[in-house]
Amino acid sequence: MDWQTKTFFSAFFFLYISVVLSVEPSLPVYHFPTQFSYGVASASYQIEGAVNKDGRTPSIWDTFSEIPGKILDGSTGSVGADHYDRVPTDVTLLHNLGVSYYSFSLSWSRLFPTLSGDAMELNQKAVDHYSEEIRRMKEAKVQPFVTLFPVSYTHLRAHETGRNLV
Repeated sequence: MDWQTKTFFSAFFFLYISVVLSVEPSLPVYHFPTQFSYGVASASYQIEGAVNKDGRTPSIWDTFSEIPGKILDGSTGSVGADHYDRVPTDVTLLHNLGVSYYSFSLSWSRLFPTLSGDAMELNQKAVDHYSEEIRRMKEAKVQPFVTLFPVSYTHLRAHETGRNLV
């Protein structure tokens, strides 16, 4: 089944459920137990955006997604969900949704923009950004879980090691 058909059936399903619930209010409503905890996750490339901000260098995914035909709709992570510039709003949304846990990855091409050979200079702006994000999550009672995603390294490092996607 192609993605257009899947999208259609997903939209139809949600529309159907909406209509059924509005027409038939006697359907049972199920609730999670009060002690149930919600968690969500994201990946830095897909959510952060800000690919040219605060010293970030291209990652292997930036390079890969720029090649015509590699991504079905031609989209890239250059904007993503613009999370890098919307952390305060996004953390408030997590809190308001009742999310207890948030697993997110750190961008290696933001943390170590010059990662090449033995050179590994830490980008302080990235450290400050992620520290502030974690501080805000803890303040909002959202437990952060950091994922180090080693496949998301800089394009330069990928080229040197032969682990290039392109």
